[in-house]
Amino acid sequence: MFSAFIKDVDSRPDPSVWGTRLPFNTLCAEYPSAANGWIHSVAFSPSGNALAYVSHDSSVSIAYPSGSEQPPVIINVRTPLLPFLSLVWKDDGEIIAAGHDCQPIVLSGGHEGWTLGRSLDDTAKSTTSRDSETSAFNMFRNMDRKGSAKAASEDTTLPTVHQNTITYVRDLRSELM
Repeated sequence: MFSAFIKDVDSRPDPSVWGTRLPFNTLCAEYPSAANGWIHSVAFSPSGNALAYVSHDSSVSIAYPSGSEQPPVIINVRTPLLPFLSLVWKDDGEIIAAGHDCQPIVLSGGHEGWTLGRSLDDTAKSTTSRDSETSAFNMFRNMDRKGSAKAASEDTTLPTVHQNTITYVRDLRSELM
């Protein structure tokens, strides 16, 4: 992360956890991805004291910078989900991330650690595919006729409200103010 402060254009920033004097192009911090994968999205916490990023290895990392006397704290939350593409902070203790799994997920925590939480999808409104199994006879008949073991009328919707990848998440509260 580099400073983008431009003298005579920007007002002088107050000292923060990112540094006290930040001329243009100053390296403020450098944080790796847990598996050295590429980063899809980055967001600062509302207080500006933490940075979260999602990477292609299906993890969410939260970095808390500290002074020059201590190393920064980086908390990495590995998930069993498909990679996230976007994230937004709800507040300093909650992050909402979404991506290829077609459902927004809430992560919660703080300096002590972060945990993968619940999905924001309302399961009562989501659609699920039929649980009935096709008999062996119907399966072979469909393979012969259609080149597939599934019947053409079978429902292929996901068990989530969103039926495709979520590429961007944003906080509408900030836009309404």
